[in-house]
Amino acid sequence: MVRDTRGVRVVRKEYFYGYKMDTSLNAEAEMITSVVVTAGNAPDNKPFAQLVARDRAQGLAVEIYAGDRGYDDTENHYWLASLGLHSAIRLQRTGKRDGNKEVWEALPATPQYQAGQKERY
Repeated sequence: MVRDTRGVRVVRKEYFYGYKMDTSLNAEAEMITSVVVTAGNAPDNKPFAQLVARDRAQGLAVEIYAGDRGYDDTENHYWLASLGLHSAIRLQRTGKRDGNKEVWEALPATPQYQAGQKERY
C-alpha cells in the first residue's frame, strides 16, 4: 500500500505494460523469417498460426515446425496437419488422462518430431 498526497492509505493496482515477440527461425540458415509482436498478457499459443501463415506467404520450404511448450495447443497441431506440415512442438500434455492421448503419446516417436526438437537446440 501507498499513501496519497493527503497521507491516506490507498491500494494501487499494479499493471504490467510490456510486449512479447514470437519469431520463426530458419534453423539451417540461422535467419529470422517471421515476427509477431503481442501484448505481454496475450496467450503464448495464439501467434503460432500467424507465424506459419507469414512463412507460407514468403514461399518458404518448411516441412517441420518446432516450438516450446507454450505453443502446445491442439489447434496448432491441427493447423500444421491441415497444411501437410509436421509438428515438433514440445508437448506438455503427456501423461494426462485424455481419450485421445494415443496421438500425443505417439507424436514424440516420429522422426519429424525428433528432428525438429534436435534442430531447436
